[in-house]
Amino acid sequence: MLSDLPRRTGWTIAEWSGDSSPHATQRLLSHVTWDTSGAMSAIHRFAMARLDPPPGPAA
Repeated sequence: MLSDLPRRTGWTIAEWSGDSSPHATQRLLSHVTWDTSGAMSAIHRFAMARLDPPPGPAA
């Protein structure tokens, strides 16, 4: 989702990631059970760790 691909299809994602066919990408997108809450929590932790100002006196 964060790539600079103009269109995101099975083929374009597969080629961008270095795969020779879209089969693995299509399987991932169609057969994996997504943990939306867990993913959002991980993204939140990732963002906060990088966006939170370091402790210390305010400027």
